[in-house]
Amino acid sequence: MSTRRKLSENKINQQICEEYAEIYGVTALDLDDIAEWAIRTGRYHPFPVSMKARCKRALARGLRAAHFTDPQNRDVRKWHAYAVEQADGQLRWEWIDLPTAEPGQMRLSLGYGRRQILGHCRQHQRIVDSYNDNNLFGADLQAYDYNFNLDLEEEQFPVDYPEEPGES
Repeated sequence: MSTRRKLSENKINQQICEEYAEIYGVTALDLDDIAEWAIRTGRYHPFPVSMKARCKRALARGLRAAHFTDPQNRDVRKWHAYAVEQADGQLRWEWIDLPTAEPGQMRLSLGYGRRQILGHCRQHQRIVDSYNDNNLFGADLQAYDYNFNLDLEEEQFPVDYPEEPGES
């Protein structure tokens, strides 16, 4: 699906939600209610998607859902995507199996994942700043720490502890 078409589909879906909020005077949106209303009132019309695009989406969803337990007993994703630039400048996604991925492929995939995390953090910070500057309540929410190293370290601690000192 082209970026232009996706933007117009997103805009239409946003308008449906905003129209629902205005008609019903709500500020918290329940997508179950909106979907039922949009379908019932004929406001929602799915955009046509080619069979190939649907298949690719389903295949990618399946690959993202595939996990395995590594020798250290960690649950990890099996398949990882990375972008390959084609001769015409378009990007094509290739999927690699974690245990057999070449280091260069894995670096590309992990770098892409890290950029996604950074993008999410950047957007989150903008939301916090905008809320703090503009909310109707004059609230000032605390700043968030986007260094996740302590969280990752904490996950290494055991989750089961003995009931009494000395028990194992």
